[in-house]
Amino acid sequence: MSVPALNFDQAWRFFTAHFSHWSWSHWWTNCAAFVCFLLLYFHTLSAKNILVLTGFLLIGNGVFLSFFYTREFYLGFSGLLYAWFVYGALWKFSERGLLNGLVLLFLLLRAVGVGSEPAGAGELAVASEIHWLNMVLALAALGLHRLFLRVFVKRFL
Repeated sequence: MSVPALNFDQAWRFFTAHFSHWSWSHWWTNCAAFVCFLLLYFHTLSAKNILVLTGFLLIGNGVFLSFFYTREFYLGFSGLLYAWFVYGALWKFSERGLLNGLVLLFLLLRAVGVGSEPAGAGELAVASEIHWLNMVLALAALGLHRLFLRVFVKRFL
């Protein structure tokens, strides 16, 4: 499968790529993970935080996919899911340390390939670098958020 080079007049593809999937099982798995994220974190994270984080992630993914990504495909939503879970788990770690620690452990094990099988014939390999990128972006977003709260909110408001 070959994907044509991205032109800047097709910026919409940065957003829509997250909603394309290799198979229905991939789609359903990501939907189930999204429901788990909502159940675990949506009541403790504001919609504004999620939207700002998602915007930050889309920009970071767009830069990475445009200039550094070497594969000819990008399918899925899991990179964003990894980031949302890392952000939520770290943001609320003090409230539910065991649960959030298990979430982070699971994500790290999945990111290094534990529980994954190598891609077979006719299958796409998991773009694990997107998972790692999004976990790092979530850490950066969390740091920026805390810095913003510390510097601007406490000083000026």
